[in-house]
Amino acid sequence: MLLNHFSSTNCYKLIRSINNTKRINFTKMALSEQAKERLGMVFEVAKTVFHWGFIPTVLYLGFSKGSEANMPPLSVASLLWQ
Repeated sequence: MLLNHFSSTNCYKLIRSINNTKRINFTKMALSEQAKERLGMVFEVAKTVFHWGFIPTVLYLGFSKGSEANMPPLSVASLLWQ
């Protein structure tokens, strides 16, 4: 009798009813004009930092790791002349 009470369909219905009660509709939340401007500025700054910082970051990480075994050491000169 106890197993029948906790069947998979009853558990599914319980979880579904809990999920339905906790839903929050974020699409209807309004932002002020000042908040929209600040978010736009934050996204522009983030885009610029990523745009100009990605390649130098990758180069820095590559140089800080060093070269693999049996390979010549990494340097800017070895990248330019080989």
